[in-house]
Amino acid sequence: METKSATRKTTALFSLDVEVKEKAQKAAKKIDLPLSSIVNNYLYHFNQNTDLVFEYPSPKLIKLIKEAKGDIKKVTSPLLLIMLMTPCAG
Repeated sequence: METKSATRKTTALFSLDVEVKEKAQKAAKKIDLPLSSIVNNYLYHFNQNTDLVFEYPSPKLIKLIKEAKGDIKKVTSPLLLIMLMTPCAG
């Protein structure tokens, strides 16, 4: 049987939207979990899959998406388009 060793901890300082943090803390409290456990879960998932979910995209992300759409429209080769649209295995 495999046993898991004690997890090392670190402190991270980053800025959050006040309203988002307060709502997340309330939601975490309802399910009896500390917010740090939820953040750890999201970071773990990101490390495993590099998937990101944006419900409220930033202006920079919107700009990048528009640029990417413009670049895709310029592609003339169907094969190149398929290659660009296929996620990389990593």
